[in-house]
Amino acid sequence: MAVSYKPDEAMAKTLSLKLRLLLQTASAIVLVCVLGALLTQTLRQQMLSDRRDQVRSQVESAASLVALHEEEAATGLVPEAEARRRALQELARLRFDGDEYFFVLDRDLKWLAHGMNPKLVGKDMHSVRDPVGTDMGRLFDDTLRQGGGRGFAQYVWDKPGAAGPQPKLAYFSTSARWGWVVGTGLYLDDISAVLWKQVWGVAAQLLLFMAVTLSLGWWVYRSVMRELGAEPSEAAAIVREIAAGKLDRDIRLPKNGGDSLLAHIREMQGQLRRLVGEIIRDAEELGRLNADVVDGARMVADNSQGQSEGAAAMAASVEQLTVSISHIARHAMDAREVSQDSGQLGPVAAEHERNGVQGQGRSAAGRAGRRPDPADPGQREPGGPGGQRHLARAAGTGHRQPGHRPPRRADRPSGFGQRGGRHPGLAQRSAHRRGDRQSALVGGAVPGLSAVAQGLPPVCWRNCASAAASALEATE
Repeated sequence: MAVSYKPDEAMAKTLSLKLRLLLQTASAIVLVCVLGALLTQTLRQQMLSDRRDQVRSQVESAASLVALHEEEAATGLVPEAEARRRALQELARLRFDGDEYFFVLDRDLKWLAHGMNPKLVGKDMHSVRDPVGTDMGRLFDDTLRQGGGRGFAQYVWDKPGAAGPQPKLAYFSTSARWGWVVGTGLYLDDISAVLWKQVWGVAAQLLLFMAVTLSLGWWVYRSVMRELGAEPSEAAAIVREIAAGKLDRDIRLPKNGGDSLLAHIREMQGQLRRLVGEIIRDAEELGRLNADVVDGARMVADNSQGQSEGAAAMAASVEQLTVSISHIARHAMDAREVSQDSGQLGPVAAEHERNGVQGQGRSAAGRAGRRPDPADPGQREPGGPGGQRHLARAAGTGHRQPGHRPPRRADRPSGFGQRGGRHPGLAQRSAHRRGDRQSALVGGAVPGLSAVAQGLPPVCWRNCASAAASALEATE
């Protein structure tokens, strides 16, 4: 967005602090001069007003004297000619403010009396001009006509004791009975002297004011420059460059400027430069760490995928382990049943062996001298039909005992009627079949456990091994 400046603001930005202070001082001096001129003019007007009042007052006093003589002549106390003579003598001798005098003119503006120059008596004012060429008769005629027989007039006239003619302010008034024009005037050269005296006083005060103002301005300038270290515009430009990120400018300090604003700006620039360098280095380090984090995240993702696959494999292994443990439990139950059946068949097998031994002894005895009695159950041959039925009844195959569970077909003993030399004993065969069951149990469960154990943690494998050991102990 464009920034617009006012003309005075733009000019203030281009001016140095010294020039601005000088302009302010000069403006103050010009202002004092203008005020002094106005004061002088006001004083002159005031003095003229005072002189006007003074002249009017003196003319009114002289006019009252003429009016007194006119009244004496009118009342007959004094003859009119005598009254006129007395009035003119008194006005010619009358003075005020030292050397100021009065003059008297008739209706035709001829001098009847003059306090300073008696030679003018009898002369017509219309034939007199002042040193600057003013027609005195016309001036007085115009003033009397415009003022109704009275008024002020300003002209140049000779002043006694002065080197030349001086400006003079006159006031005159017409008497009622005789029509005399009685007037007087004040020279204005004393007003000029007073005014010049006032001007010189104002000039002296102005010079003093200028000296004080310039000294104060110079002291302020030096103080400000000592605090800033440079022109405000230059310091502002440096700050704007720093704010814009330009930190490569060489800032030079003036003499005795170590504690100035420019010195602190320079220090701030150096600190910002170091801080930016550290930020850049940290950003580069952060970039490297970010790359490492990305690589670590990729590795974590790969490990997570591997762990997911391992978890799936472990779940499958756990399922297979569950199946294997179920098989182990079922085989363990079968083994327990076989052990129970073997325990029940042990006494029967022992009895069978004992009967077989006795039968063999009787056979040997019969062969030696007597045949066995077929009616005697104890003398029947073990391998005969009767011996087999007897063994079957003894084993419970023909007559089931209450609470007794017959063995399975695969586990039932066969060939109990055979001779002992051709078939092993029943107890030995039962023990052999129990060993076969344990071998089948272990042989069927261990490969499954081995396959499952490859996908299980060590804790799960130890638990499974403990379960398998318990099952094996149950089979024993």
